[in-house]
Amino acid sequence: MNGAFKQKGTKLNASNDATFDVTGIDSNNDYILFYRDVVPSSDNVYFRCRVLEGGTVNTDSEYDRAAYMYKAAVSFDDAHGQNGDSLQLQSEQTGTGNLEMVNGYIRIHGANNSSAPTHMTFHNTGRDKNNNHLGEIGTFEFHKDSAVNGLQFFMTSGNIAQGEFTLYEIVSQWVIYLKMQLHSLSKAIKVYLHLIKLLN
Repeated sequence: MNGAFKQKGTKLNASNDATFDVTGIDSNNDYILFYRDVVPSSDNVYFRCRVLEGGTVNTDSEYDRAAYMYKAAVSFDDAHGQNGDSLQLQSEQTGTGNLEMVNGYIRIHGANNSSAPTHMTFHNTGRDKNNNHLGEIGTFEFHKDSAVNGLQFFMTSGNIAQGEFTLYEIVSQWVIYLKMQLHSLSKAIKVYLHLIKLLN
């Protein structure tokens, strides 16, 4: 992943939420959203998300998905679909049992562009309802030409009992370097002006 991570806001923690919004996309840079220790309040549910347009969730049939699952207990499998009303982050059901959870990240491309679709890649790992380990990688597309400012997460039934969500903007390392240099220069100028004032 090229560039440096700039955290947007603070880490957010879900606590028995029917839906959980993460916003902060406000530039043309790529973003990456990490989720960890996500656990539902009900058994036999799927973990999903939708986009937010200006803070409003889009529930229309404008979501495409292609993914590949790596399963410890059985053979590999693929999962795909077009024109869904949401994006499924884990293709196996999860629940409230010991160690059942979902962890992963979504990299978001071009979300701030109102004249093009939003593309995403994702990678997650966790345990399903049968306590089997699995991982999944794939791609998403929200195929509406619209600016997206965040994602809304939810379970297909019940609430998100717990989960930590953190959004980062991926910025150029040169931008970070230049900002640090400008900050140092600003401090040096303040010291210089203070010395001039003392000498006068």
